Parts: sequence; C-alpha cells; structure tokens
Amino acid sequence: TDIELPEDRPAILTWWDYGFYLASTSEHPTVADNYQSGIPPAANFHTAQTEQEAVSVLIIRLCEGVKEPKYM
Repeated sequence: TDIELPEDRPAILTWWDYGFYLASTSEHPTVADNYQSGIPPAANFHTAQTEQEAVSVLIIRLCEGVKEPKYM
C-alpha cells in the first residue's frame, strides 16, 4: 500500500492464522492475530446470522475501546 502512516491503514478482520500472516507481511492492523487478541470478536463477526448482528459486534468492540492497532 502507498499509505505511509500505519494508523491510516485499513484494518483486516479475519481469523487469527490469516491475520498473523497479513499483519507480518502487509503491516496492516488486524483484529485477531497469533497472540489470541481479538479472536472472540472475529469469531462473533464471522458467525453472525445477520448483517445487523455483524455490525453490532463491531460497534461493541469500538465501545469497549479496543481499537488500537497492533503491529509486528
């Protein structure tokens, strides 16, 4: 990506194994990584039955204040 500032890069919401790889190769922040951080919200998002449920997971995550990116 051409984005210089890490905090401006889009985050990736995927399962931890892909998240770990993508975090290390692309330097994009991830929700779930090999350090087990973010796995419950990622699982809840990917298993949501409706779009409203999936969006709710993201809103709750923001309300919890867990929005700081992790970099390798």
